[in-house]
Amino acid sequence: MASTIIAFLIYAILVAMIFIYNKKRKCANAKYDEMQLQIISSAYKRAYFTLITMLFAVIIIDTNCEDILPPHAMVSFIVWPVAISMLVFLIYSVWHDAFFVARQNKKNYLLFCAGMIILYISLFIRHITHTITGPINALSVGEHALFHDSTDAALGTTFLTLAIVIIIKMIKDKKEAAENED
Repeated sequence: MASTIIAFLIYAILVAMIFIYNKKRKCANAKYDEMQLQIISSAYKRAYFTLITMLFAVIIIDTNCEDILPPHAMVSFIVWPVAISMLVFLIYSVWHDAFFVARQNKKNYLLFCAGMIILYISLFIRHITHTITGPINALSVGEHALFHDSTDAALGTTFLTLAIVIIIKMIKDKKEAAENED
């Protein structure tokens, strides 16, 4: 219980620091142009329909595989449709130049993605090694372990994919800039 309270306090402090930092930098006032807003709207629409479709698939799999899978196993995989729909939004926005406003630095996003990749992949590895080497009890092999493993894997994969897309977009933009100079 004490570790949960400490983790919540650390999270609240980090969120407050980010909020204060953004207020000082006036990043909240960064505006998108009309074309970027249309692209973001289209990206939201695509992500929403991806989420609904994938949740429908999870429901069908859950109802048809209830004899094969352990009880509540599909709960642990519910984060994957959310992560994939988030990726649909992010990839569409990045690829159509609507993710970044003019003053934002793509390298900062790469650093953020790298930090998140390290965090979630290390948590995933920790949960897997605990499940394999830890004592066999309801928590280590139950739905809680599956949920944490699946969540960490989904979020690590999401940030890894976003970082790769940003790198590819940066390379593509550099090539286009070089061609325009010639």
